[in-house]
Amino acid sequence: AAAEADGIGKTIERENQEHNRQVGLRALESSPVPGNAGPIVAFLMLFMAIVSIVLIIACANVAGVLLARATARRQEMALRLAIGAGRGRLIRQLLTETLLLFVLGGLTGLVLARVMTSVLVSRLPTLPFPVSLSLTLDGRVIAFTAALSFVAALLSGLAPAIQASKAN
Repeated sequence: AAAEADGIGKTIERENQEHNRQVGLRALESSPVPGNAGPIVAFLMLFMAIVSIVLIIACANVAGVLLARATARRQEMALRLAIGAGRGRLIRQLLTETLLLFVLGGLTGLVLARVMTSVLVSRLPTLPFPVSLSLTLDGRVIAFTAALSFVAALLSGLAPAIQASKAN
């Protein structure tokens, strides 16, 4: 391609010597997004910023609900401890509940991701060149979602479970 472009450039120079002095053609390495990728990158950055803000708001709402529920939960745990439940059993129960909620949240997220990817692809602006966009939910995505849900459940459920089991 480089040799052919060089030959075409020399032919153009010979035919129009007064206008095209030392103007050559050269082949450049292609990229996945030809031309100016700026608008596409800007669109994706804006989209990620919006998704991040929505996620932060959702997490803050869930944290507020859990905090309001924590007082009632402490009283319930104090009652269970008073009638003879062990700390280990209470911690296991609270972790099981938290893990179940996060698994359901992860599954809901995967279903929404499946639906929203088709919506996102249909809403992408039309470009003057073909863009290959693969947004498949393969095993890696599912494994990442499962691992993230599990870690989030442990991190957000272990500390409240230990604290609730210390009730007098």
